[in-house]
Amino acid sequence: MRLKLLFAGIVLTALGAVAENPAEAWWTKFGDKLLDTLVARGLEANYDIDAAVHRVEMARAAVGEARAAYYPTLGVSAGWSRTGLSGVASGSPGTDASHTSAFSGQATVSWEPDIFGRITARVKARKAAGRVSRAEFEGVQLSVAAEIASAYSSLRMSQALYEVAREHTSSQEHVLDMVMARYEAGLASKLEVAQAKTVYYSTRAQMPLLLSDIDSYINALGVLLGCGPEGLPAGLMERRTMLPYEQIVPSSVPMDLLRRRPDVMQAQAQVESDAAALGVAKKEYLPALTIEGSIGTQAHRAGDLFTGRSLTYSIAPTLSWTVFEGLGRKFATQSAREQMEADVALYNRSLLTAAEEAGNAISSYRRSVEYIATLDEVIEQCSEAMRLSVDLYKEGLTPFSNVVDAQLNLLTYQSTAVQARGRAASNIINLHKALGGSLSE
Repeated sequence: MRLKLLFAGIVLTALGAVAENPAEAWWTKFGDKLLDTLVARGLEANYDIDAAVHRVEMARAAVGEARAAYYPTLGVSAGWSRTGLSGVASGSPGTDASHTSAFSGQATVSWEPDIFGRITARVKARKAAGRVSRAEFEGVQLSVAAEIASAYSSLRMSQALYEVAREHTSSQEHVLDMVMARYEAGLASKLEVAQAKTVYYSTRAQMPLLLSDIDSYINALGVLLGCGPEGLPAGLMERRTMLPYEQIVPSSVPMDLLRRRPDVMQAQAQVESDAAALGVAKKEYLPALTIEGSIGTQAHRAGDLFTGRSLTYSIAPTLSWTVFEGLGRKFATQSAREQMEADVALYNRSLLTAAEEAGNAISSYRRSVEYIATLDEVIEQCSEAMRLSVDLYKEGLTPFSNVVDAQLNLLTYQSTAVQARGRAASNIINLHKALGGSLSE
């Protein structure tokens, strides 16, 4: 069966060119030094990355183990034995029991010359498996960096929402004081006082929930950095601006960038590993040449061990070839081929998934930017409506319900704008992740 790889002319590249840092420090594009510090520490201390590093080292050791088969196996042994033979059992009357003892020493060597390429095929398979582990490691790196950036962005968004609520609480408190003063002067009703208090306390009620969200993101960053909240860098709780969301993004899915996605690279490496495993299975049809030899000495007395007459040796080249074994090799080869074809299908799916994720991230970012621009216009009008409704209420020209509506609308749209900016920053992070790094070559 001919294997079909989607976008083969674009995506299939040599895995030997894998960058040492697949993430390409894309997070620095946000220009936030604290985020840079968090990601740098996370890439060093995150436990998922630590586990992935050990898997890479295991794969590297497996290659060394396979290469060891190129060399002969050498062994040595030494010993002493004493043997007693029964005189009665010999069948001759009067025969005494006999006793013999002997010292011995021996060195053995076994070697399989790689004439038929069996060992080379195994080494190639282990190397291919090592590339799978390496791609997995880079995928974990990218995911951890994106998770840290996302948690940090959400933290700054929650802090910004808290600041919006705090500012509105202060503004609403001034309005409440104004209504109370008018009530005491007989210029406002008790209903207006209740309405002002409802707006004020409903805004205050949101603040503990926002503080809870802030604590959750702090704890999440602690896990990602492999430490407790107390071990995080200073400055996280300080008031800072949100991550900027303005970045130049591709107009369409750049298929030439998808090849560097770690999951795509891992899927490709898995196909290459399967192809190498299929080669190993095919090598089982070939003969095996083994050379075994030994040299040693044996004597009844230790002093005679190193005389010429005590020398023993053997050499035995053996060519073995399994002619028939119940079709086991046939089915093993078929299984290896089916595994490769199954992983080719997964490779194709990974490409389609990568294109889908990148396309969704680009579309979501663009719509978010459009949404933010519209919200800015809405907020400007809400601010004007708030100012006018308060002025008119002071002059007794409009009911207090218009002030309440203006307060709630302004709070709602300002909070929505903060969330929209946070969502746009998250879309940028997702796009970096979807493209496996920076947004350009």
